[in-house]
Amino acid sequence: MNRGDVILRPSPECRLPIERPDAPRLIEIGFGNGDFLVHLAQKRPDALVYGIEVSHTCLEKALSRVKLHELENVRLLCGDARFLVRECFADNSVERIYMSFPCPWPKERHARRRVTSEGFSGSLASVLQVGGVFELATDEGWYADEVAEILGAHEALRMADRKLNHRRELTTKYERKWLEMGKDIHHLYFEKTALWSVPRMVEGSIDDMHVRISPAIPVSLELLNETVTGQTGCARGRHGEDSHWAFRGGFAATDGTLLEETICSDSGYEQKFYLKIVERPECTLVKLDGVFLPYLTPSVRFAIEDAARRLQKR
Repeated sequence: MNRGDVILRPSPECRLPIERPDAPRLIEIGFGNGDFLVHLAQKRPDALVYGIEVSHTCLEKALSRVKLHELENVRLLCGDARFLVRECFADNSVERIYMSFPCPWPKERHARRRVTSEGFSGSLASVLQVGGVFELATDEGWYADEVAEILGAHEALRMADRKLNHRRELTTKYERKWLEMGKDIHHLYFEKTALWSVPRMVEGSIDDMHVRISPAIPVSLELLNETVTGQTGCARGRHGEDSHWAFRGGFAATDGTLLEETICSDSGYEQKFYLKIVERPECTLVKLDGVFLPYLTPSVRFAIEDAARRLQKR
């Protein structure tokens, strides 16, 4: 079993490898040490089980467990689940989504990170099949109430059940911890009842992500060695996302081309990468550096176009 067969890096267009197209799709968001993910994969060998986690440490632990049990039906993704669920999975493609003991982010300034934040319920309703279920477990009663109210109010979702101190077949690490402390455990189940779709942020092809400046213009390192920022302002991205980008300064690569450190953000989803400026006899080319390609969000396209404009004004 190869590491690359288990840990997936979606393409810049947020496409996952096409495999077992008729198999049911299950997702666990925030799989921690991977215990529940492994249990799920063993219980459902007919399904492809996707785990999404932001922690690289948890990713490695889960990978070790997957290899130990020789599970061929597990795929791991590292990143923000709010982005990856919406962008990587098609409408009506997922049978069930699990989320066990997410951080409730109790402070108001962190409210956008909760599953009740704007847009997440729509993403769930979009990717789930009609009749599919989102299952949440939490030890915080106030959080369970908030989730029940907000997700239950979505027109394509209904709260099918809510259980107190229900024991699942596998008790997770945090669940055992909270039970030992005498805390109540809340399990909530939301069923998709109608077709629903949300617009995706990522669009276009990597082949389109460049600007050709013709005739060629000379570009020196000094022109890029400064910090500048940009944003879409009132003219938001195509689907309403708030897009920002910043250039942090440039340096010369060994082949003579110039690299510009770039940070992009779309509605809070942040990416860091390099733009590559190549001088050719017939043109100057501004494109993405091929070493680490970002997802093709609107701010990435805006950054490429803005860098070209700034170079032409010099």
